[in-house]
Amino acid sequence: MSKTVKKFFALAICLFMLVTVFAGCKTAEKSTDTKKTDQTKETGTIKEEGVGKPDLLEITRCLYFGDASDNPDLKEEWPKVFTEKTGVNTKVNSPPRNEFMEKVYLSLAAGELKGMVNVFTPADVLKMIEDETIEPLDEYLKDNPTWNSMPEGFRNLFKFDGKIWAVPMGYSGSYFTRAIRKDWLDKLGLKVPETVDDLYEAAKAFTEKDPDGNGKDDTVGLVSSGTWNLQDIFQAFGARLNNVGGNSIAWDPNYNRWRDSMLSTDNMVAALTYLNNMYKNGYLDKELFTNKGSNMREKFWSGKYGSTFYWVMWGIGSEPTVKQNDPKAEVVEIPGLKGRVTENLNHRVVGGAPYVLVKGTKQPKEVVNAFVNLFFGNNPEYHFMGRLGIPDKTFRIEGNTVYTLKDPKTGQFYAQPGIVSEIPKYDSSKYKIIPDGTPEEKARAEQNIVKRLELDKIGYEKKLIFDCPYDALISKKYTELSGDIDKLFNEAITKAIIGEVKPEDAVKNYVSQMKALGADKVLEEANAAIGQKPDQQY
Repeated sequence: MSKTVKKFFALAICLFMLVTVFAGCKTAEKSTDTKKTDQTKETGTIKEEGVGKPDLLEITRCLYFGDASDNPDLKEEWPKVFTEKTGVNTKVNSPPRNEFMEKVYLSLAAGELKGMVNVFTPADVLKMIEDETIEPLDEYLKDNPTWNSMPEGFRNLFKFDGKIWAVPMGYSGSYFTRAIRKDWLDKLGLKVPETVDDLYEAAKAFTEKDPDGNGKDDTVGLVSSGTWNLQDIFQAFGARLNNVGGNSIAWDPNYNRWRDSMLSTDNMVAALTYLNNMYKNGYLDKELFTNKGSNMREKFWSGKYGSTFYWVMWGIGSEPTVKQNDPKAEVVEIPGLKGRVTENLNHRVVGGAPYVLVKGTKQPKEVVNAFVNLFFGNNPEYHFMGRLGIPDKTFRIEGNTVYTLKDPKTGQFYAQPGIVSEIPKYDSSKYKIIPDGTPEEKARAEQNIVKRLELDKIGYEKKLIFDCPYDALISKKYTELSGDIDKLFNEAITKAIIGEVKPEDAVKNYVSQMKALGADKVLEEANAAIGQKPDQQY
């Protein structure tokens, strides 16, 4: 696998740096050559040279219209409408989020799952290659005009051993920001935090000084779901976490290497000491290690929690929901916090989670071509169905503006399928997505587009945000040990933050156990993949 990895990352570095060039690629024109008529078959309204419709397009996706038990009516209706619109019989599977990959692996082993399956990381793809449960896509897609019109970075994002093993669900860059209650800051005479010291002061005041003015001790500074929503704090201390906040092995742009920030002992101990102080003083939600992502979101929306770290524009977009509980609420977002580290803090990854084709799928060529042509082809309605749901029910398209719609029964905007995400052809510079609400809501959405551009500009100008060329490290040893590594990391972090173990002891125990696991091999393989040697040892 080492030759594979070297080739993959050498290409990936170039592709990610050139993504803005490739993003302008135009889609190929559909053939109108009447001589090819007898070899051309229809999939909905999209012509496919020499490829017919599959009998079934089966898709497996996490958080399809929410978690497994959410929005059952939409889950059932969408495939029916998509089938009617496209002429391609479509089925969607949606296992629960908390056991999604476990269900996928078990179903693959049992031969119960077919079609296009969305997984989380390149490591999942590599494991499936080794397990021989998926197949490469090159031969199936080589003559597909839609596929060949996509940016080269998109097409080669999951290329290993010279073969393409997955289709990205989208190709756009995103990152997390710290959402914080601006109205609380203003009331308490505090500035928008720029450093972790500023954030600590704000969290303390949010907890102790009754920012909502109800005379009760019922507000908390920060809310989180594990370390996922605390990444900016770790980053500020130079104790980086990976791109999902799941462990401490991360690519560090200041070293151009994969490093384990637990081995930067002083930085990690400082970060854990900071968080332990927040926890024991009640400035950080005491339930952070039992909260799911949904709990974190609901607590912030409740108007009783002052800040969290989540997807860019989520906080600003959540302001109307928070206002339902606290009418004076105002939310701003912070691209990154400074501390011991002042530049290259917050990672932005360009890409999309991989869709693999399960080995043994009936009509594999037809399935993968239908998936690509329908969701990434020249019909915007099909693409936005994959992103936003059901035309004229959950969204509608007017020219180059896409309106998301409310459920008339609840007055809330509909959940979305999230089968695919943004691609250059349909990005926000070409199609504005705004809510079809009141004139105020529409105006707010327009303003939010401007705010997003401002956040990006500030983040890059102040060097708070950097483009990370890697979505995940590639190492066979890591694939074998990732579960154990995550467990050791979570155990150390949890015990240190809640005060069960001193931070320095938690780090020492982690390092000792990682050495026993043979985790040095992980750093060796991950860095060899990008032509580097590790500068740390356990």
